[in-house]
Amino acid sequence: MKRMLLWFVGAVLLATAACKKDCPPEEVPPIDIIEVPVPDSLDLGAQRLVDVMGVVRDEAGNAIAGASVKGIWSNQTVSTDARGFFLLEGLVGYEKGATISVSKPGYFPGSRTWIPTSGGYNRVELQLLSNAPSGSFSSTTGGMVQAESFTLVFPPNAISHDGSAYSGQVSVAINAIDPTDLFELSEQMPGCLTGIHLGEFMVMRSLGMAAIELRGEGGELLQLTEGSVAEMRCAIPAELQSLAPATIPVWSFNETTGFWNFEGTATKIGNEYIGQATHFSYWNFDIESPGVNYTVTVNYNELPIGFYPLDNAVLMLSGSGIGVIPGTTGTNGQVTGLVPANETMELQILLPCGLGFQEVYTATVGPFAADVNQTIDINALPYVATINGTLTDCDGNPSDGYVWLNANEVVLVQGGSFQLTTCTGPNDLHAYCFSGGQAGSGFLSNVNVSSGVSTIGIVCEDCFPIGATGSGVTDIDGNSYPTVINGTQEWMAANLAVTRFSNGDLIPEITDNAQWVGASTPAWCYLDNNAGNNVVFGKLYNGPVSIDSRNVCPTGWHVPSNNDWQTLITTLGGASVAASAMRTTGTIQDGTGFWPYDNVISNNISGFSAQPGEFRNI
Repeated sequence: MKRMLLWFVGAVLLATAACKKDCPPEEVPPIDIIEVPVPDSLDLGAQRLVDVMGVVRDEAGNAIAGASVKGIWSNQTVSTDARGFFLLEGLVGYEKGATISVSKPGYFPGSRTWIPTSGGYNRVELQLLSNAPSGSFSSTTGGMVQAESFTLVFPPNAISHDGSAYSGQVSVAINAIDPTDLFELSEQMPGCLTGIHLGEFMVMRSLGMAAIELRGEGGELLQLTEGSVAEMRCAIPAELQSLAPATIPVWSFNETTGFWNFEGTATKIGNEYIGQATHFSYWNFDIESPGVNYTVTVNYNELPIGFYPLDNAVLMLSGSGIGVIPGTTGTNGQVTGLVPANETMELQILLPCGLGFQEVYTATVGPFAADVNQTIDINALPYVATINGTLTDCDGNPSDGYVWLNANEVVLVQGGSFQLTTCTGPNDLHAYCFSGGQAGSGFLSNVNVSSGVSTIGIVCEDCFPIGATGSGVTDIDGNSYPTVINGTQEWMAANLAVTRFSNGDLIPEITDNAQWVGASTPAWCYLDNNAGNNVVFGKLYNGPVSIDSRNVCPTGWHVPSNNDWQTLITTLGGASVAASAMRTTGTIQDGTGFWPYDNVISNNISGFSAQPGEFRNI
């Protein structure tokens, strides 16, 4: 189907987003793995190589591209792609823990620690927290900085840089993590909620957590001087005050090990905990309890497939001593987490569904006195659908990649095949290909699936051009227009200037404002009633032109529908970048274009060549 650009009176095209070409997960060549020694005090068990996939987002849920993802026990490093996705294969991990660190300027360092499973890709998702300043104080006089639930009180002359005393203004960034929101907690916290106290791994129940960073006037990282302490106060959420003991362990996150270190205790005064900090990273006020490893394998029974591992299912445990999500199942349907020993807990299994999650299983589990393995088989549910899919390249060959469902579920494509489980009804399905080092994508929008098994085939969007020159088109008046091809669509790359419908009927020109306002039938005019504007801006048309059955477009073309626009937006990478990809470059001030002021965000990679328009001022 061919589309055309039609300017309407009152329509002004605006864009303020920057554009960047999608990039694939980096193809990392074979490397010599340089292992980082495990501290003698940390017993992680036998070494194992781990395959892990994941997504990195910001606090608003937006993908973070170009974040560096690294294994802390080796030198393997990759970067997230335009959708925040990464893939690490052969990561050095251990029986009791594997850890990745994630960094990007403008954010606190992030990390994730998990107990690895074998026989498939482990899955992690995390959010990086903004390290924007929360306040400042003079290092000479000390001061107080408060942000959200945390308050820090600094004594005078207690700040250092690389071991030397620092004198000047100190900028403090505090980003508190809500311990009452389990999903947010599980994605924003560093490592996992496992601490090390007296050489033992302990399960932790957070009542307050924050990332804290000090910087000098030149942006340099600062710390407390050795021997100095800062007072740290944490407001206890109302929902958790019934759990709050009179004293509580205080922990700091150890980026070298991927676990929390016991740092002492804090005292409950009113609805706050008050403790002391000797340095800054992430700090945590947590109840501790001994733990055991709980391994769950989830299978789903869908005829005629039978039982298969349920990938990307979220497991949530709740109880008096736990308030965390132990993890998300990997490609083998399995997840392992440390849970409180000798405690009865409620287990929920959730599936991504639309923009949220749907509970598919609940049960009471425990108490467990020792490590336990449990297999849960879930039978077919009327509101759950299974999708068997294929992903192929431009030549019809199977392509590796990953599938993104409803912005929640990410499933790896291996050998051109994938399988996912979701809710019945409309779903948005996007697939991204790994082939030839290019970031291709194939997408099906609003896939409507019913219970049972659906089979869907997707072709890499690499096969469809972006900004390719089309065959051109001529209207009934003899005006010729360049055209451009984006994905599966061909669009006009210049504004319509026709005076007749495609059947030859004349569209009248109206120059008088009063007549224009009163017109209920098709009409056109020049911008500013100046025929000289016809070359760049074409003609302006009123609303009745666009819906007239005589078709203002050349034969074989039509006025674009909302679905046409949405398809173009998706093809160009989404709403945040499509406008920049469609806009001409240059500015009025520089004499290079028609956009006002700085126009560095425009790149017109689509060839759409949109110009700023005006409206008829009544």
